[in-house]
Amino acid sequence: MMPSIIEFAFKNFWLLAIIITLINAYYFKVRSRSLVRDNPDLKDDYNKVFWGTIVFLGIPWLVMGIGMTIGGIPTVFHFFRPRDGNPYVIAFHLNIIIIWILSIIWIYFKDGANFWVKYITPLGRQTLFTGSVLGVKIWFALSLLGGIAGMAMMWLINIPVPNF
Repeated sequence: MMPSIIEFAFKNFWLLAIIITLINAYYFKVRSRSLVRDNPDLKDDYNKVFWGTIVFLGIPWLVMGIGMTIGGIPTVFHFFRPRDGNPYVIAFHLNIIIIWILSIIWIYFKDGANFWVKYITPLGRQTLFTGSVLGVKIWFALSLLGGIAGMAMMWLINIPVPNF
């Protein structure tokens, strides 16, 4: 019997996430072309955005993919249960924590919020949070708190894993 598309997605979520990450990076690249055309000095900065998107947002999905292909993790739902102690799931969560730490350093101590306002905001719609350095810092803090709450629930709550 052929697996359903939903079952395929749950068993290969990491691959779908990598594809979406690459599409988002490409989308940044395409949207930045007109800005770079008008100001060629921005080319290196937008290349940093492109490669940063691929590396920082792609590595967790590669870690997940390794766990699902050679680590015997059957579905993405097992990553919601780090408390089970699977080393691949733990590695995935540690990777997320490392990205959070590096992001905190970048946003608050390395002028990342200013970089965001200067280079990312012009690529999209300006919102209450993305139009100023303070707004980006507040947005990041709120987003991080949401991520921490989600990860805490994964560690503390016995989340059931569906069988496929």
